[in-house]
Amino acid sequence: MAACSRAETSADLPADPPAFDCKTYLRKIGVTETGAAGVGWAPERIQRGLAVYAKHAGELPERFREAVGREPEQGTEELTRQVRRLEREAAAVARLLDGRTARTQAAKLLPNAGRDERIAKYERHLHTLLTLTLHELERLQARREGEAVSPPQVADVNVAVETAPK
Repeated sequence: MAACSRAETSADLPADPPAFDCKTYLRKIGVTETGAAGVGWAPERIQRGLAVYAKHAGELPERFREAVGREPEQGTEELTRQVRRLEREAAAVARLLDGRTARTQAAKLLPNAGRDERIAKYERHLHTLLTLTLHELERLQARREGEAVSPPQVADVNVAVETAPK
């Protein structure tokens, strides 16, 4: 098949080369079976097949054979480069997915709905306690220095609401 494709790509072809599995090609290499799949590909038959394509391409059989022999090596090198490139791309995709996982885990650390209001309520309460404690500390420090300190002004407010009957 590699020899057929090489013969097809050669310049100044009088006609297309015979296909690898067509009856014309098989007759030229001395095969009487109807398809290439059932052929016993002995070295002599392969040599004859390569000679058919070399003649069609207008090349010497030895040079044609060497060129066809190098094509799989070159194809292997190209495929190796493609595999390396795809491995790098796969690694990049894996890093991207890991980043998404990290963002998801970070989002789980944040409080969910309802918890943030409770946290804010506790923070307000702690702020109030801290403010009262600071004021008490300031009063105690002023008293220690001999200043006249008025007692804290606290007002208790009671509200009673009466509703009139309708």
